[in-house]
Amino acid sequence: MRHPYLLLLIPLLIFLIFGLSIAPLEAASIRAEVKGSYFNPSDRAFKDIYGRGATYGAEAGLKLGRFIGLWVAAESFSKKGKMTFTQEETTLKIMPLAAGLSGEFPLGPVSPYVKLGLGYFHYEENNILGTVKKNNVGYLGQVGLIARIIGPLFLDLFGSYSVCKVKPIELEADLGGFKAGVGLGLQF
Repeated sequence: MRHPYLLLLIPLLIFLIFGLSIAPLEAASIRAEVKGSYFNPSDRAFKDIYGRGATYGAEAGLKLGRFIGLWVAAESFSKKGKMTFTQEETTLKIMPLAAGLSGEFPLGPVSPYVKLGLGYFHYEENNILGTVKKNNVGYLGQVGLIARIIGPLFLDLFGSYSVCKVKPIELEADLGGFKAGVGLGLQF
C-alpha cells in the first residue's frame, strides 16, 4: 500500500459514523496515562536475538458516553542483542503509534475494557552490517481493567497482543507479541 498511515484513519471514521450517533457529547471525558509493560515477542528469531523487555509509553483517549471511546497511544521498545552467527552487537528500536476504538463496561469502581486498533510501527535496527529503518502497519488488541483510585486518578492493568509483519532484507519477521503492563492516569 502506498500510504499505509491512511489505515489509521479507519478507526476514526468508524467512530465518527457510529460513535457520535450512539453516545451523547455532553458525557464526554478525556483520559491521559503513562504506561509500562513487559514485552514478549511472538517471533522466535526476534526473541533469540533480542529477548524480552520493557516498553514505555503514553496514551490519550476520549470516552463518549458510558461504553464507547477513541484512543491514541505511542510506545517505545529498545533492546541490544547479539547477531546469530557473528555474535556482533545489534540494537533494535520499535516505536509504534496506534489508534483505535474501545469499549468499556463500568462496574462501579472498576471497569473492564477491550480495545482494537491499528498501529504504524517504525523500527530501526543497527549493527555491523548497517542500519535498517522501515515502517509498516500492524494490528493490535488489548483487554484490561481500569480501577479508580481517588478523584480523577486511575490504575490501568492490561494485556495486549500485536502483529506487524516486516521484511527488512530477506527474512520476514513479526515485530508484535504479547504485553502485560500497568498504567497510571487521569480522567476528566
